[in-house]
Amino acid sequence: MKRNIFLYAFLLFLLPSFQVNLFAQKITLSGTVFSENNEPLPFVFIIPNDQVHLGKLTRFNGKFEFELENPIEKLTLFHPDYKSKSIATAQLKKPLNIKLEYFPDQATAKENYNSEKVLGIVRNIIDKKELNVVYKNQPFKYDAYNKIKGELFISDDSYQEKENLKKRDLKYLDYYTEQKDNYLFLIESFTEREFKRTNRDKEKVIKVRSSGLEDDFITSLLSSFKPITLYENYINFSGNRVNCPLNKDNMRMYDFVLRSMNKILEKEIYIIDFFPKEKFQKDPSHYLSGTIFIDVSSFKLLAFYIQNNNDIDDRNVEIIQKNSFIKKDTIFPTHVFLKIKLPDFPSKYVGTSIIKDSYISKINLNPEFETLKEKLDFDMVVFDNYIDSTHNAFWDIKRKDSLSKKEELTYINSYKDSADDSLIKKWYKLGKAFYKDQLAVDLLGINLNNLFSLNQYEGLRLGMGLTTTEKISKTVSLGGYGAYGFRDKNWKFGGNFNIYLKKSKENYFQVKTMFDLEEPGSQHFFGQSDDFFRKIMTERMDKYRLSGISFYNGFINNTNAEISLSSYWREPTYEYLYAPEADTDSLTTPQRFKSTDLSIKLRYSVDGNFYVGKRQLLTFGKTFPVLYVNFTKGLDGVLGGNYNYTKYSFKINYSFFVGNYGQSDVTIEYGSMNSNLPYPMLFNGRGGKSTLSGIIVKDVFQTMDIYGFVSNNYFNIYYQHNFGSLMFNKGRFRPEFGFALNAGWGQLNLENPEEIHQRIEISDYSRGYYETGLLVNNLLKAKILGLVKGGLGIGIFYNFGYYAQPKIYDNMAFRITYLVRGI
Repeated sequence: MKRNIFLYAFLLFLLPSFQVNLFAQKITLSGTVFSENNEPLPFVFIIPNDQVHLGKLTRFNGKFEFELENPIEKLTLFHPDYKSKSIATAQLKKPLNIKLEYFPDQATAKENYNSEKVLGIVRNIIDKKELNVVYKNQPFKYDAYNKIKGELFISDDSYQEKENLKKRDLKYLDYYTEQKDNYLFLIESFTEREFKRTNRDKEKVIKVRSSGLEDDFITSLLSSFKPITLYENYINFSGNRVNCPLNKDNMRMYDFVLRSMNKILEKEIYIIDFFPKEKFQKDPSHYLSGTIFIDVSSFKLLAFYIQNNNDIDDRNVEIIQKNSFIKKDTIFPTHVFLKIKLPDFPSKYVGTSIIKDSYISKINLNPEFETLKEKLDFDMVVFDNYIDSTHNAFWDIKRKDSLSKKEELTYINSYKDSADDSLIKKWYKLGKAFYKDQLAVDLLGINLNNLFSLNQYEGLRLGMGLTTTEKISKTVSLGGYGAYGFRDKNWKFGGNFNIYLKKSKENYFQVKTMFDLEEPGSQHFFGQSDDFFRKIMTERMDKYRLSGISFYNGFINNTNAEISLSSYWREPTYEYLYAPEADTDSLTTPQRFKSTDLSIKLRYSVDGNFYVGKRQLLTFGKTFPVLYVNFTKGLDGVLGGNYNYTKYSFKINYSFFVGNYGQSDVTIEYGSMNSNLPYPMLFNGRGGKSTLSGIIVKDVFQTMDIYGFVSNNYFNIYYQHNFGSLMFNKGRFRPEFGFALNAGWGQLNLENPEEIHQRIEISDYSRGYYETGLLVNNLLKAKILGLVKGGLGIGIFYNFGYYAQPKIYDNMAFRITYLVRGI
């Protein structure tokens, strides 16, 4: 189906309601308008019996419905890209199915291509930005009815010509045949949104009805699709940062075509197409194509349609947004439509389409927030008290469209079969398991991060971790794990007992114990796990025995927190002697270092996106900057602890775009302690070079030996910039060039560290460690299930400065780079 079928004027949105006698007997006539390709055709203006004031537009699904007192004998259909058509209703079967022939007015489009008239109109629209985006400039409240559904479709019909199809392809083709009469899933929700300012709003889910995915994990689907604006410099769209057309700086990048100007009743509307200029089409993924609908008298943006221009990824994303007059001079979004087509997921021949509709009503500008709690200080979706409702009376009131036959069948089939063997439930269960690192199997959950790991000390490590699920108890859980290293030939184990507070599983007390291994000098920030490829390099380990109690708070104004009191000992498995006193004759190895610590860990996101559920808190996507803070106080004499010290460290991650010249990632680290502790308790120098280093590790020095330096005070900064495909932006081969610059300073406050830390090489990097690198990403690219994009590249890093080696080659490190991007 050609793009233009989406583009006809949202003229009906501007028409006044026509009052009729509610007590008169009405005659109903309904149907669907299709294109030549048998696809539903939205925005066709239909006039019954030549009565223009009763005209209606077909909906996004091509459907229309009239309820009139008099019989409807004639329908006249208008669309700027299709031949107008008049039909006698008596000639057609009920419900009506009408086809229109594609016939765009090319002459008019060519005449108005980048004309002074159309460019003047666009400039006027841009000048009235503040009047067109009130939903970004002032507080508001509204209600929203939301519907999201997914379905399979045949994305490549060449399978019919192939004799031997793969088993996987046959499986999904069969599943498509089974599911084509109903949707994979269907979810309806009713929400209330309160907005204070950008990234400071709350949406509360009131009621939900779904086709079987009854779980708080789907909360991101329940909330309304928030309105977007085309006036910003950039918006995130279809996995890319794209330049918006209605912006003074970006206008030069687009061609504009005045396609038509229609007049119905008292309203005149400009219809303007836009698409990137030819010289910018070399990298089309950073630009949009679409149509805007403008009120002639006020230059207000009444509606727009946009789609992605990504010719590398086959996915197609479309958004339609309708704005309505809520006051004489004020417009506000009242309908937002999103459609995503993934032609390669789940197989080569069968794709998945996801459609989301949000209808907005009861809009209240500049509302009075009743309590201090309602004066929002974060961005969140709350679904901790919603009702699963199947009562048709409620949904009949809230729905803007009655359910189609296919939607009704989706609910019916869901209720008939509640088993977990459907394909969509398997996808959902697998995705949830990877997100939460836990696969729920009836009464127990399997912790995925305990199953498998690799490092140079243990070699292959296999294990099993189990946790009780809510089917046993919603207020407490019991968990444990065991693991075995095939190189060190030792078992490790641990256990925990959790008591959950209130409703959320993110607020709880935990009692835990463990006997395991820990790398010397390692740090663990809240919510961050160790890099898999960095763990492979690990060759030094301490035996580690810990017992403690912790309190976790999942959400306080964009902040996650952990407060813990723990008692532990560490015992090096390598040659090391800690001798803080002059007399070392009485010391034996291995030494055991005992400590009792009170620690606080914080994670703060400036613009956090939180989904607060009945039993959990979820975060989707990353927002920047993100701050991590660790504070530890050693308690000498408490529970056998032998060290009195204070240690603190912080880490900041920040990612940002530099105009159209790519994306930069910056990480800053700082740490300090006020006491000289044993080697296992100092700060590691963050090296990433070892005999097994080959794949790039984020936020380490690629040319620094993994145990080359140690410190009790340090400051590191890592900077990396990816220019994207600016240099190679034609064809499917589009490597992405980038560079890196890392620097660090670490100090060990000892005059003769070798006297205190014996039998091990130890030094700091107080004179500054510097390295730079050149990266070529995405040389090799692949898709995983058509849903996730992956790319491999190469990088070369070079160490310079005081700690540079005499031989040039010894200062170099070669790395394989990787990029993983979702939809």
